[in-house]
Amino acid sequence: MDRVKEDILSFMAESRADAGHSLAARQFYSQRVQRYTPPEQDSVVPALQSLVADGYLEEREGNYFLTENGLSRIYPGGEVQAIAEVRADVLDFLRSNNARVGHTLAVRPFFVQYANRYNPLQMRAFEKAAAALTQDNILEERDGGHILTQIGYNQIYTA
Repeated sequence: MDRVKEDILSFMAESRADAGHSLAARQFYSQRVQRYTPPEQDSVVPALQSLVADGYLEEREGNYFLTENGLSRIYPGGEVQAIAEVRADVLDFLRSNNARVGHTLAVRPFFVQYANRYNPLQMRAFEKAAAALTQDNILEERDGGHILTQIGYNQIYTA
């Protein structure tokens, strides 16, 4: 049953589920359960009930929803790691776009390039990552945008 529990949580992570999102039962069954052995198929409902007992899922009207505990379980590292990852991606984005001192971080192109692979924690971490880069004088907040500083320029091209 442990393998089935891990597979349920893995499926929710791959689906980029957020707290309060439900398990897409039809897709889960068609993509995963059909490939299970008969004993694994028989353990799906007990596995879901165990995940509820563990506090990772909540059951309402026959549907299973991810809890805050479940969110922490499927995206280890939490907000701190998400901010660090987004921060690194911002620096990588600036470097890959050959940014110079005074260039503005193009937020929309950044999200086009990175958002399709971000989990919900990473999506919410952008503003905090930008604030941390500003606090470290890598970016400067000006006119509602984030501008690359000399310190930031030096860091992205010597890292």
